[in-house]
Amino acid sequence: MLIIANITLDIYNAVLGIILIISTIIRHVIKRKVRIWFLLMISANIIMSLADIFTWIFEGNANPHNFIILPIAMFIFYIMTFGIIFCSGFYIINSLNKDKYSKVFKISLIVSAVIYYITLLLTPFFGILYSIDENNIYSRGQYFIIPIILDTLLYFHCFAYMIINRKTIHRDKVFPILSFLIFPLFFQIIQLFSYGLSLVNTGYTIAFLIMFIEANRNLEQTLDSTESQLSEKEVELIRQVHEAQNTKLEVIKMQNHTIESLSNLVENRDADTGEHVRRTRAYVELIAVQLMKNNRYPETITPRYIRFLKRAAPMHDIGKIVVAD
Repeated sequence: MLIIANITLDIYNAVLGIILIISTIIRHVIKRKVRIWFLLMISANIIMSLADIFTWIFEGNANPHNFIILPIAMFIFYIMTFGIIFCSGFYIINSLNKDKYSKVFKISLIVSAVIYYITLLLTPFFGILYSIDENNIYSRGQYFIIPIILDTLLYFHCFAYMIINRKTIHRDKVFPILSFLIFPLFFQIIQLFSYGLSLVNTGYTIAFLIMFIEANRNLEQTLDSTESQLSEKEVELIRQVHEAQNTKLEVIKMQNHTIESLSNLVENRDADTGEHVRRTRAYVELIAVQLMKNNRYPETITPRYIRFLKRAAPMHDIGKIVVAD
């Protein structure tokens, strides 16, 4: 029953991890630089879950192939175990994007990785982290506590990084990161005192799911905020267009009024000029329209040109105002 339960959990972790990877790639809920580390974490957890399935299936000496598959599966499992921690550290650093304590955090990640992987490379020969006996049965190594100590130290550095930058960290980012720190650590403690249970990768899966949901929620809020801002700008733009149109109409009215006033001056100067001005305007319009119909000067004579020409026509005799009788 224990083996079936562990395999079921591993399958659940792998399937959910694949769904999260596809959803993250399609939706782009996380920024590109942070998304890479997030995808690496999920991928490592998927590989770790699959390796764990192989360890449960091929443990024992029923088949000679088991003596090859089990050591490989165990080695990959341990590689991915710390790989998730390593990627998560850089995910947190890039996600929070704070300079304080980041160099110390990065150095601790790199140093811990070097120590862990050197220890892991020596394990098949000296049984440091785990051992596989002549019956092809896995058991914890003499110093299996080393990765737990390294993980704990990295969790401590991560907490320190968040506490030091607490005043500048946006509160929306606190909960998903804390979930990543709390759930795997909690399941790791249970696994430490319950030999045979495989729960750490399940803790990671829960944390990844919370991270994705929180990132998706933040994206929705950002989109809603952006949509609201665009709506406000659209309303403001429409208002400005209306104001510009009203201003344009006012300017045209002023121009027409000025032209009419000047034309009236001419009319007052000579009683016959008033009718002459109106007739001239009509003649100018008729001639221009006929030229346009005959396709003469098509680049110049347009409806707009005729409209302005008609408005300007009354001004042709404006000089008579200052001509002596």
